[in-house]
Amino acid sequence: MGDENTALISRIQASIGLKEVTFVSIAGQGGAAATELLSAALAKQGLYTSVRMRTTGGRRMAPVINDIKIGRMPILPNCSNERPEEMLVFAEVLFDNQHPWIIRAIATLRRGILMVNTQLAPPDVPFPYGFEGTVATVDATSICERVLGIRPAPFGLTLLGLYARVTGAVDVDTLCDVVPERFPGKVGAGNAAGVREAYERTRIEKNVTLAASRERPPKTVPDIATVLDRPSFGYTRLPGASDGNPALAWRPRLPTIDVSKCTCHFCVTPGFCPDGVISWTDGRYEVNYEYCKGCGICAAVCVHNAVTMREASSVLAPQEEVR
Repeated sequence: MGDENTALISRIQASIGLKEVTFVSIAGQGGAAATELLSAALAKQGLYTSVRMRTTGGRRMAPVINDIKIGRMPILPNCSNERPEEMLVFAEVLFDNQHPWIIRAIATLRRGILMVNTQLAPPDVPFPYGFEGTVATVDATSICERVLGIRPAPFGLTLLGLYARVTGAVDVDTLCDVVPERFPGKVGAGNAAGVREAYERTRIEKNVTLAASRERPPKTVPDIATVLDRPSFGYTRLPGASDGNPALAWRPRLPTIDVSKCTCHFCVTPGFCPDGVISWTDGRYEVNYEYCKGCGICAAVCVHNAVTMREASSVLAPQEEVR
């Protein structure tokens, strides 16, 4: 059954031209910008992309994993890449990074195209989990430091030249057009020059076999019996709403609505609510205060200032605030 499913998935991927690409980086290296501009360049070539960016939000050294789907259809899956055909590793040292996100992301590549920012030649890349296919390298760090004069260099855009050269999926001239559109002036011109130089300096080796130096981490699969035993999936309960926390420290303010100020044909706030606790039906606005975190996004996006953030103690009735 597993082989049949794999074959079916392969046929579906081929029919829509679906390809999975993983960018592995840490914050500050330009992974998000590289993914954005690659998507923009592919769009100019008539292709579609879907990106799932995973990051802890840290400013430096935090992992940034971009799971990219590329295809000929506008609706693409948005999920982690389990068997990417291509992987771009933003620094050789990431092979030794011990963050579990980086370890798991790197371990998903088994064959296809491996691209690395390094001074090493392709056959010398220390990929830890074994690999078969094409390996390409370029010293994007040195190129970016020279063309931009910045240390440490945000070399993510420079690495797009490597990606264009080895995969042929995107035209380097298109990349050099979209970079100045996103970053005008000297910054854009410098980055475009870095893209082109990386394209020219990329070293490619085909039919490479890299021996594994460590075992792949085990893939964690949920117990299906446990999942099926749950008839529905509701909100995760958070402390404060009705668990006896009178301070409600995690949400000091809650949104209230003045419907008399509403003139829109539909309300935009439910679409922006990160937890889906707002509803607007037949002119009636409701907030599920049991799960509202009080983030204030609804008040920020309301075009007529009809939503106001007020002290939680004044919004909730005493019996709802403390039980």
